Amino acid sequence: MRACSLVAGPYNVIVDAWLRSTAEVHDLERKLSRALPARRIQDRSVVLRTVKLLGRVLDAEGRSVRSVPLLAENPAPGSGTS
Repeated sequence: MRACSLVAGPYNVIVDAWLRSTAEVHDLERKLSRALPARRIQDRSVVLRTVKLLGRVLDAEGRSVRSVPLLAENPAPGSGTS
């Protein structure tokens, strides 16, 4: 599990997990249901390929090919950044 966040609203917990395969999603949901039987999973989404990770652009094999700067070196005129 990468992150677990509490948010306001009817579905107030968001879980962010990095798994090796889509089959592991079912295992994770089963473990969560056993650990927290009063809770239920309302929705889920799956990202099959990560294009960027921790400021790096990844190739098709998931290897870093370049970095993504946090701030543009030469911001565009009128962009509002100084």
